Amino acid sequence: MVNTNISLLEDDIELSEEICELLESRGFQVRCFRTISQFSNYNNLQDFDLFIIDLTLPDGDGIDAIKKIRHSSKCGIIVLSGRIDQTTKVLSLELGADDYIEKPMQPFEFIARVRRLLLRTQTPSKTYEDNTPKTIYNYENWTTDLSARMMTNSCGYAANLTKLEFDLWVVFLLNEGVALSRDRLIYLIRGYDWAGSDRSIDDLVSRLRRKTTVDGQNMGIKTVHGVGYCLEKSEVQASKDSAM
Repeated sequence: MVNTNISLLEDDIELSEEICELLESRGFQVRCFRTISQFSNYNNLQDFDLFIIDLTLPDGDGIDAIKKIRHSSKCGIIVLSGRIDQTTKVLSLELGADDYIEKPMQPFEFIARVRRLLLRTQTPSKTYEDNTPKTIYNYENWTTDLSARMMTNSCGYAANLTKLEFDLWVVFLLNEGVALSRDRLIYLIRGYDWAGSDRSIDDLVSRLRRKTTVDGQNMGIKTVHGVGYCLEKSEVQASKDSAM
């Protein structure tokens, strides 16, 4: 992690200096921003390997910074915030944040999370796009294009899914007919500990079901009591299995 550049968006001067000192003592290079305006006026986001963002800023909300980053970068994002409500946490993660740390932070835990996220984002990982050359999947009357991250039905309706909703759908799609626990779903979506909870996964599944329900017909995502959820095998796949 030599020459790793970190962007810190934090308006608290004392805390900002503490974080900079902590990170620089571990060999990281840090550039500080105090406001959304300063951050937005910086045009080279590709300079950074990791972003640490406070949400409550003097001229806006750090959520806007997350949106800006995700528009052009896949680098890691850590939210460092005093907001502890579940809604803010889930929204931050859905919009693209990789981790959520509540203030006041614990220095050793903070550094551990920074290193872990950098290791994951700087090391080529085997995602569903890497594991198989196939990028187009069909399920019932839906077509999913992994490369374009699009999901459309035979009538041309495109499901307007968030990043997490689409990732969850792909997990179900690639595990068709397999019952997955909530913990397993969290792991397959995020690849590491998530600040969310079982309830967050339930909400995510509920939204995915709602957005993919057309004319009363929904995807076959079933609740498996005592376990979690399962995408039922499509009728086409079931027919193939029976023929074998």
